[in-house]
Amino acid sequence: FRWQVYLSQAQLQQSLGRVVRGGVGSIHSLAVIDRGQAGNVMLLQVRADGQTHRLTGDYEIRQALAPRTAALELNNGELVNNLTVLPSSFFTLEEDRHRDGSLRGVYVYGGGSGHGVGMSQWAALGMAEAGFSAEEILHSFFSAIELAPVTGIYRSLEKTF
Repeated sequence: FRWQVYLSQAQLQQSLGRVVRGGVGSIHSLAVIDRGQAGNVMLLQVRADGQTHRLTGDYEIRQALAPRTAALELNNGELVNNLTVLPSSFFTLEEDRHRDGSLRGVYVYGGGSGHGVGMSQWAALGMAEAGFSAEEILHSFFSAIELAPVTGIYRSLEKTF
């Protein structure tokens, strides 16, 4: 699914202040510096009052742009409030600037939910509803696996404990 949210300068300062030690002052720019192989944001650069902050990792970035006081809009028009992290790190940024060039806020356009690693529960559900078998679904996410029956696992686990 797709989603979007607008964060004002004040909302950005508040949200980033939860992640950046000592908080941030007036934010001048935000830029995606690096993405993972799947396209998720891996490095976000924030320039604020003469300092450059580099945020890394899925959770830190999602928390830094958390729309706690802004309504996140889903592509079906539904509004979601009070989020403590962005739904995912698959997003793009569009800066909104005043006429004098100062940052007014930022539009965050994203897709999906979660950390972007492994199997998407939503995609798996959609595939199941479309008639794909469990084996087909698993192979679509994990191509280099071999499925086999598990026998005797409980006995071997009992020996471990």
